[in-house]
Amino acid sequence: MTRPTIATTIIASLVLAATFASSWPAAPQDQDISQMFDAISTLRAEGRFDQAIAELQNIIKRYTESDEILMRAYNEVVYSLLQKSEAQRNSQTAAAIYKEAEAQATRALTRYPNLDADQKLFPEPVRTLYRSVRSQIFGHLVVTSVPDSSHVFVDGEFKGATPLDIKYFPVGDFTLTLTKSGFVDQSMSLTVLPNRDKDVPVSLRKERTKKWWLTRVFGPVGAGLGAIAALVIANQSDPPAAVEPDPLPGPPDPPAQ
Repeated sequence: MTRPTIATTIIASLVLAATFASSWPAAPQDQDISQMFDAISTLRAEGRFDQAIAELQNIIKRYTESDEILMRAYNEVVYSLLQKSEAQRNSQTAAAIYKEAEAQATRALTRYPNLDADQKLFPEPVRTLYRSVRSQIFGHLVVTSVPDSSHVFVDGEFKGATPLDIKYFPVGDFTLTLTKSGFVDQSMSLTVLPNRDKDVPVSLRKERTKKWWLTRVFGPVGAGLGAIAALVIANQSDPPAAVEPDPLPGPPDPPAQ
C-alpha cells in the first residue's frame, strides 16, 4: 500500500478544516457581544429603556474600532428611544424622547452617512427616521474642473481629486479650494443646502512664470529660441565695464649730494 505524501496530507487537512469550520464555536468576543445585544432586547421587552440605552452607550465607548458593532449599537439606541417614546406617547415627555432619537440618529449618520437598519432586526420606523434625518443634514456635492485631476480642499481638508462626487456632504458654509501644479489656486465660498444637489464647475488659470511672454511671442515651439534671444539681448545691453584710471606719478627723486 502506498504511503500518503506530505502534500496529500496537507490537502486532506484543509478539506477537513473547511468541512467542520461551520461547527466551530464563535470567538469569545463574538459570543460576548451577541449576549449583550440579547440582554438589551430583554431589557426593552421589560420596558427598562433607560438601562438598555445606558448599556448601549457603554458598548459604543468600548468597541470604537469595530464598525459592525458600532452600527448595530447605534441602531439599537435609536430603536430603544423610539420604543420609549411610543410607550409614553400620551405623556408630555414623548416629544422630548423623540427629539433625542433624532439626535442619536444624527450622531450615527454623521459617522456612517449611509447607515441603515436591518429590516430583519428593526422595524420600519427606524429606517424612516434615518431617511428624514439624512435629508436634513446632508446635501449632494459635485465638483468638476478644467483641467481634471485638480485637488479639492474643503476648509483646508483634502477631499479628493476632480471630478469629485460626494453623495452625503454635510450641510453648511465652507471654503472650497482647488489646486493643481502649474495653475493658480482658486478659492471660493461654498454653501451646501439640505437634500439639494450642489454642482461646482471650476476653471483654473495657468500660472504665469517670469518668461510667460516668450510663449505668447514665439509660440510653444520657439519658446526656447526666444529665451536664448532674450539672453543675448540682455548681455549686449549691459553697460561697458568701468576703466580704472592710471595711478598718479610718485614724487621726484631727491637731488644728488
